Amino acid sequence: MFIDQDTGRIELPNGFVVTPALDKSGFKGSAFFHLATPYDYGTPPFQWYRLEGGQLDGHMLTISLCFYGKTLVSVHGSINLYPTTPPRWEDGTIEIQSEEKRFLDTLLLDALGDPHERVPTPGDSDLGLDYALSYSYPWGNAWSGYDGRAGFASIVVTYGSRLEDAQHDFRKRSQSTWRR
Repeated sequence: MFIDQDTGRIELPNGFVVTPALDKSGFKGSAFFHLATPYDYGTPPFQWYRLEGGQLDGHMLTISLCFYGKTLVSVHGSINLYPTTPPRWEDGTIEIQSEEKRFLDTLLLDALGDPHERVPTPGDSDLGLDYALSYSYPWGNAWSGYDGRAGFASIVVTYGSRLEDAQHDFRKRSQSTWRR
């Protein structure tokens, strides 16, 4: 996985390229759209697409693209070091999550160098789950960390203030709906 520090362009092992200019219609017109699984969390106009991003050191990188309406607001990457079919709850131990976080941290360190900031997060310090690596650029941000509530580690790339703007707009829309 390559992330261009100057532009925010992400090149995935499977050949898919994500740029800040990618919008939903551009994604739908790509060969990778038909390989993606759409899903949502019941929060339209947020729409997610999950797809395999290719192999990294023998492990499948899973990518999720988050759109708000037509706009790409974030790209999320995760890895499952010990996949089973079907997935089992015991495959998500805190020790395994720690290994996966270290793997993702190494991806970002290799792609972007030393982090601009190590952000303290709730988590087990003995397992390295108590911080996130954070990078800030003119085009946006990259982050690698562990979300204890969701129970998984991920890399998140955001472009400008799109995610915050989308969240603000969503809350505003939701409040006007609740008042009716």
